[in-house]
Amino acid sequence: MKQKWKVLLKRRKKTISGSNKIKEKDVHKLNRDVEVNGISVSEISKMKQKIENLKSNIKTAALNDTFIPNKHHHLVKWADGLNTGAAFTSNIEQGIVNEIMTLYGIDDTWKVLLLMGIGVFTNHKNIRYTEIMKQLADEQKLYMIIASSDYIYGTNYSFCHGYLSKDLNLTQEKIIQALGRIGRNNIQQDYTLRFRDNDHIMKLFTTETDKPEIKNMNRLFNSTFESTFEKVEQNI
Repeated sequence: MKQKWKVLLKRRKKTISGSNKIKEKDVHKLNRDVEVNGISVSEISKMKQKIENLKSNIKTAALNDTFIPNKHHHLVKWADGLNTGAAFTSNIEQGIVNEIMTLYGIDDTWKVLLLMGIGVFTNHKNIRYTEIMKQLADEQKLYMIIASSDYIYGTNYSFCHGYLSKDLNLTQEKIIQALGRIGRNNIQQDYTLRFRDNDHIMKLFTTETDKPEIKNMNRLFNSTFESTFEKVEQNI
């Protein structure tokens, strides 16, 4: 009789353990079938694995120092024998390089220039390019900024040298503003300004009576005065 009970107990334990295994399988199956935004967990896992595989195929791209202004190899190639002790160069970190290369809507030419430490002010489709350029300029990590005469006003960066090209449409006021951009936030440095067009130098030292900036300011103040005067009249 005791043996019979032992046999029944063993069968009962097997049945219980077997049912537990079935429940565990059901739980695993349920976990696989759970959906997140209409996609099952198993599919999400496969996509993550695919993304990781693609990431592993990414290779680091970098410009040779020979092509980056004032880097050691650049100076050896183009300025051998010259005094280059005070030569300034850019400092574009790898994280910034990665961000620049992934910018959407930016021509590859502008990206390569920024990697060389040269920023360009123009109407870029992606505002992030301009933000990165301003950040690098503020941190004195850019070698040069190229801009048209439209970007002279309000540009305050710590550059010590200016270069005015001959294809710029500059008034006397804009030339003075361009001179004032050089050496901002820096003192006791060596500053230089280079003119490509002698007409710009003559314009700088010639009296101008018909200045467009003065005309614009007069229009602005007159329109402001007239609108203010009309409001005063209405309130009287």
